[in-house]
Amino acid sequence: MRLQGRPHKHARGALEQFLAIGLPITMNVRNVYLNGNIALVIADWSLKGTGADGIDVDMSGSTADVARRGPDGWKFVVDNPFGTS
Repeated sequence: MRLQGRPHKHARGALEQFLAIGLPITMNVRNVYLNGNIALVIADWSLKGTGADGIDVDMSGSTADVARRGPDGWKFVVDNPFGTS
């Protein structure tokens, strides 16, 4: 799959669902594999508490994300929140 410019609509929707919960995400980075301006980040994450809608939330997983370093810092280019499950 080739993506250019804007995030793919399905990826954007998945990220928006996590952010809409309204709780901070705790990350524990396990490994970072760096090659120039590209990094593969393996981390465990959790999202716990009461969401903006009043529903209790208890989610966790292990992510495999790819980031790119640019002139304005690091940005994720691939976000796979259940990447190592």
